[in-house]
Amino acid sequence: MNPPERVESVTLPDGRRLAYVCHGDKGGIPLLLCHGTPGSRRCITTAMAEQASQQGFRLIIPDRPGYGLSDPHPGSGLLDWPRDVDHLLAGLDIPHAHLLGYSLGGMHALACAWALPYRFKSLTLVESLAPNLLDDSLANIMSPTVRNILMLASSQPLEFRTAMTALTEDVDQTLDLMLSSYSLQDQATGTDPAIRAAHRTAIQDTVSRGEGALVEDYLNSVASWGFSLTDIALPTRIWQGLEDINTPPALAEYLAAQLPNAQLTRLSGEGHLAFYSSWKAICAGIKTIAEPG
Repeated sequence: MNPPERVESVTLPDGRRLAYVCHGDKGGIPLLLCHGTPGSRRCITTAMAEQASQQGFRLIIPDRPGYGLSDPHPGSGLLDWPRDVDHLLAGLDIPHAHLLGYSLGGMHALACAWALPYRFKSLTLVESLAPNLLDDSLANIMSPTVRNILMLASSQPLEFRTAMTALTEDVDQTLDLMLSSYSLQDQATGTDPAIRAAHRTAIQDTVSRGEGALVEDYLNSVASWGFSLTDIALPTRIWQGLEDINTPPALAEYLAAQLPNAQLTRLSGEGHLAFYSSWKAICAGIKTIAEPG
């Protein structure tokens, strides 16, 4: 079940609306979450919102352009996202925050960490994508489902768009297809009613305006990201389930080797849905950076 929310928005310089929700006390530690794909501001459960609040966070979750209630930004590149985030935090009068990216949202969090180092005090990545995904060293260890999606996006973008359009036609079928591509551990975790409901809502929010944003996210993931991981100096914590076959451990190892100030936490017996099952520990890890000692 998704937590109660009051959707708010900021108007960006080009007139687009960027929708977001905040969970927790206004005076809490600001933590901005970049949702996965499919995803939206409603990607978390009620228990997760409560746990973040109890640990003293003000959790801010924006809908990326074309997701949920945020206006589309056709043709946008990965580095357009940090500009939107900068305006959002300025509108909230938040000079500094902590940054969290899940799954494909890790790509967007990394872009923000690179482009807005003055805005963020730390970076946390959970089951994150990495750049250069189609290099043999990385592509060969991804699940066939994910690898095929990325290769189709890279080599045949028109066919890829057609395939993604088909996924927007039946939310429950898409959810079942997505979960079936996960590890057995994840499939068991995904039977939790609250987690399944969060996933269903996120898919619904993703496809509510068509396949455009979904397609652009995947196309951007296989293109050049426009920056080097070695230039990201923020204290970084990486959380990786060892049973994850969607964004497998080799991606986290690659990120940890490239990011100058990264610490990798390996989660035995966890998969891609460690974002949900290890949420409390993830928040506690961010708090140790925010409040050392």
